[in-house]
Amino acid sequence: MSSRHLLSLLPALLTAILLHASPASAQVELADITCKGTVKQTWTPGLRMLPANVRYTNDTHFTECTSASTGITAGRIRVDETFTNSCLVNIERVEAVIEWSDGSESTVELLGIPVNVLGSLQIFISLGRVTSGQFEGGAVSLTNVFAASDFLPCLTPTGLRSLSGRSGIVINKPSLPLPLPLPQPEQ
Repeated sequence: MSSRHLLSLLPALLTAILLHASPASAQVELADITCKGTVKQTWTPGLRMLPANVRYTNDTHFTECTSASTGITAGRIRVDETFTNSCLVNIERVEAVIEWSDGSESTVELLGIPVNVLGSLQIFISLGRVTSGQFEGGAVSLTNVFAASDFLPCLTPTGLRSLSGRSGIVINKPSLPLPLPLPQPEQ
């Protein structure tokens, strides 16, 4: 196996290791906040293999948050945007607001990176920064995990219209490296 091939597998291997790690003790000391929850995404019209202009919505509920510096216990992200997207090329820059359980907000700018397939899972990772509000300047790592079989509608005439899965987010202090969030796949 070539070193180039090994490097291409590195993100998926790292994610696999982190998906099975213990999130609480490993992340609290490094991160301003670590959360796990669920995500629901929709596309109108449905995503197909070739790029098309689509309306995208995202509703992410973080129901388990741990923060060393705040009393935040939950959060929510909602996005409603229109852009060019497809099942093959799902990379867009998105600005979103995270509404936290203590009434504060964080505006984040995220850029998706290529999808990793790990066994029967599709893993989407978005990296970015908190541009204003709570945790301003912090580095953001957002991971969404779906069943790979959920993507079969990409091959149909109506396309992929919605996905539901697990989500995790880590916001680090500005000077720390980005660990990946640790959502667990649904059983």
